[in-house]
Amino acid sequence: MPTSSWQKIWNKILYKVCRPVPPYSETVSNHIGAKTCRVTDDHEALVIPECTVWHRYSVAYRSKYVARETVKCPDRTAHVYESLRRFPRVQVEGTLTTIGDLWPKNYYHTFVDMVPKLFGLHQEGLKDNDITLVLDDRFGEESRSVIEALLPAPVSIRQVPSMRRIECDRYVHLPRLSVPDDRPCKNLSQLGGLPRAYIDFYRRRLAQAFDIRFGEAEPSRRIFISRANASKRRMVNEEEVANVLTSHGFEIVAPEELSLLDQIELFAEASVLVGQHGSGLTNLLYVPAGTTVLEIFSSPDATPPHYSSAVALLDLDYQALHMEPVSA
Repeated sequence: MPTSSWQKIWNKILYKVCRPVPPYSETVSNHIGAKTCRVTDDHEALVIPECTVWHRYSVAYRSKYVARETVKCPDRTAHVYESLRRFPRVQVEGTLTTIGDLWPKNYYHTFVDMVPKLFGLHQEGLKDNDITLVLDDRFGEESRSVIEALLPAPVSIRQVPSMRRIECDRYVHLPRLSVPDDRPCKNLSQLGGLPRAYIDFYRRRLAQAFDIRFGEAEPSRRIFISRANASKRRMVNEEEVANVLTSHGFEIVAPEELSLLDQIELFAEASVLVGQHGSGLTNLLYVPAGTTVLEIFSSPDATPPHYSSAVALLDLDYQALHMEPVSA
């Protein structure tokens, strides 16, 4: 059996037999000496001394207390308590930070919920510090290249398996910018919740690192995002729709078949974008101002605001189209 298979079995054993962590603190500052650092008008970073961190979920605890502020979603508390176990310890000297969250490996959650946390490292009180960014196995080579482009110079990266606990001298808990600090997330993060300052910062750093031209040329590409390879919310007559759109100058694009940088460059040239609600629309992060966007929903009652919330933020000409569901 390959080594990786044995490692997976061993990790599952550790997951089952390890003991859960201590309970929440009522107010973290009263119990574990935490301090805050302003990131935006709606978000603060939390700096916790001498603590243990589970980087997969960015949950921190010290002594008998789990820092309440590091568990963002109250409705996921039971899941965190069940999942956060006493894994083997890894020591990281100095200050560390993480961008892990409650989400699995997913394009939307990576670039709307997790990666934007790095913006906090550029704010006063943090930007000049030597900090280790700890990543788990959800962040592959492509996403890591973007992450590296967003980091201030003193920050280094260390990869640690998900099923480990990390002991550190100081932990910087970065806020999720897609949800205000004072609002329970209830899994409803929104691309439109990201601050404009972050969008400008994100595009500027990508342009510098990868020579991508945002808004420098007249946008001209008409794009239809295909979900033919998706496991759900597929359009039963997508081929027919694609043929009609192709006759009007549209390109049929399956984003999962493109590299990350190719996706960024493609959508940076979009003038019209048509697609079903799904991760492919995360590429709104790159479209020029004034882009016409048609988001297609799979039923008349489905109106999740993940992307429509970004209309004002990104200056989109946005329309929604609701389909009738078809049973199998």
